[in-house]
Amino acid sequence: MRKRAHNEIATFKTRKFVYMLGVDDLNRPVYVDMQLLRHYGCRTQKSIDNGDTPLYTDSNGPVYVSWMSREMLVCFITSLTVGKMIISDSVSYRQAVAMFEYEAICVPSALDAEALSSASYSIKCQHEMGVGMNKRHERVIHTVSRLAESISHAIIEWPRLDHGLEFSITEEDPVDSGATVGFSCSPTRCWIRFADPPSELIEHATDPTYTLCKKRPYWLAMTLYAIGSVHSRLVSVERIGRDDRSEAAFFVLEHGTKNDLLMSFISARVDIPRAWRERAKRTLGEAEKFAISILSEVTLQGPFRETDKISTSCKYARACVALALKLALSTPKIATIFESKCDDEKGATPERDALAKALRLHKIKIVRWGQYENALVFPPCFRNTPHVKSDGPCVLLSFEALR
Repeated sequence: MRKRAHNEIATFKTRKFVYMLGVDDLNRPVYVDMQLLRHYGCRTQKSIDNGDTPLYTDSNGPVYVSWMSREMLVCFITSLTVGKMIISDSVSYRQAVAMFEYEAICVPSALDAEALSSASYSIKCQHEMGVGMNKRHERVIHTVSRLAESISHAIIEWPRLDHGLEFSITEEDPVDSGATVGFSCSPTRCWIRFADPPSELIEHATDPTYTLCKKRPYWLAMTLYAIGSVHSRLVSVERIGRDDRSEAAFFVLEHGTKNDLLMSFISARVDIPRAWRERAKRTLGEAEKFAISILSEVTLQGPFRETDKISTSCKYARACVALALKLALSTPKIATIFESKCDDEKGATPERDALAKALRLHKIKIVRWGQYENALVFPPCFRNTPHVKSDGPCVLLSFEALR
């Protein structure tokens, strides 16, 4: 009997193809090349080759039920075939990343670290000019769709927004009696205003980095705080040392920051109201210490002169400030992208439709667009920053399905 079982498993391991069904669609099987799966050694392949029982077997071969939806299964097989991440309209980038992580596969992503930078929205001029000439490596709407996904991820991870919805019934901060949440919201809805990056970020001085740290603008403190949260996470998984200020440690931190799913909107994750600071004291306390140490290191060193010798820790701190500045400069101009200058009679634009579609994946609904004075500013790092347009487009979001 053991010999028979061994022979059956050997048969499974030589099978060239099978059919798989998505958990949400048991009527349309997907052809799966087992040799392709064996090449990557994924979890699904191991399960089938080790004798997983098919749902049924027809004249074409065995049919298995996958743990994925059909759209995700097609995304999975297509990505393995071409060797980079291919995402359909109904699968978010975060879902795709989680899927490949579960399957223990590292696939080079078609979404590189700079895909959401402002440069992605500028025209890449070649010899031919004109709107009919093919100059982009992809359609603009695909870039905007990924931007919308990044915004939706940031919104669902935004502590200040969650706090406002939670305490909007009493409209009073439970820690600081008499202090309101600071923006207009109800238990299920909230007005959010989109903001472009400030028009003036780089200081015009002999040593711009020192001058920037000396002034400590709100956007810089928030961005360094966000970078500090990434640093704390990397320390917790032992990727870098807590006090390591080497060049190698900075490259790890830079890579982790640029490849964060929130991209340029990473400040949303650390925008925590005072009432909830105690909840995240352990993790975010380390992030705050990191940000303060970076600013202090640069300011204590003083303005840089060519004859000065800079310590390794100061070089590290200046590199972190440069990284924060790069994140701010690469933030897409979402107020311009979602503004109403080119909307139709119903107030719709392709960019707004892309955002609505990305939010629907998280069960968030756009009620309407408009202008509202006391809206919550997004990204939060530009909330208290001069030279930021105060008339950006506002959107009323409904979180009823999530609460």
